[in-house]
Amino acid sequence: MKKFTRRAIYSSAMALVLAIIFSPAIFAQGPPERPMFSPLRPLKVALADANAPELSDPQETALLALIKEFREARRDQDPDGSLRDLHRRYDHAVLTGNLDAARAAAAAIGVEVGKRTAERLQAEAAFQVAAWQVLTEEQQKALTLRIGTRGVTSLLQRLAGGPGRPGGPDGPPIGPPGNGQGNGPQPGQPAGPTRVPGRRIG
Repeated sequence: MKKFTRRAIYSSAMALVLAIIFSPAIFAQGPPERPMFSPLRPLKVALADANAPELSDPQETALLALIKEFREARRDQDPDGSLRDLHRRYDHAVLTGNLDAARAAAAAIGVEVGKRTAERLQAEAAFQVAAWQVLTEEQQKALTLRIGTRGVTSLLQRLAGGPGRPGGPDGPPIGPPGNGQGNGPQPGQPAGPTRVPGRRIG
């Protein structure tokens, strides 16, 4: 019994010593690195779903350069702080009960927001046209046939960093593929089951 107890104590002590020795090396390694997400992944998935040729290395380089340039250009949405100043004027007018000043500030905010929205949409249009022209004619035709025109513009918007909401005004619509109207499935998702007249799909 004493031999068993001593052996158990010795084994526990050795395990503790080994844990102390090797724990710094384990912690020094840190957590495993997460794989980097490629902004081209949605496009690659869409091309694969459409049975289109994969992106070549020059195409990937050109698209990544366009994405970087576009995202850096729109990083600061209020570079001069003028929109923040207008909101402060509006807040102050409301809190002081000055209706005329609040209306004037609201009108100015509307004009400024409209101006910046137009600039953003023009920049997105330029990006989407440039990105679309990077693809070959075969890739363009396959994508258009698979997800339709609205699906293509939604895909290009996702490359630019847009939301691409399914069924929304800025996102891929929902419906059967192949009608050329953008009513295809989202890239990376299979089409829905085919309904046969008189047959129930479980």
